[in-house]
Amino acid sequence: MKSDMKTVGTSNILIKYADDVDLLVPETSDIDIVTEFNSVKVWSTQNKMVINFLKAKKMVFHRPNPRNIVYPPVLDSTERDRVAKLL
Repeated sequence: MKSDMKTVGTSNILIKYADDVDLLVPETSDIDIVTEFNSVKVWSTQNKMVINFLKAKKMVFHRPNPRNIVYPPVLDSTERDRVAKLL
């Protein structure tokens, strides 16, 4: 079965496995993370699927000792994590 869920931005990446989706949005992306996340929410509503916001996490990757960290905007009902377990 082929999924019709796609990213809005050309440099953004969706990694799909069973019922898990990882959305990767680089800092220099043409579309911001809020727009991408809203696209995923619209897709899930149109396909009658529910996003479990209690399990939805946001993670910011950066160098070990950056001079300036610019955090992306806050997403609806998601918390920021420091550790990730990916399948």
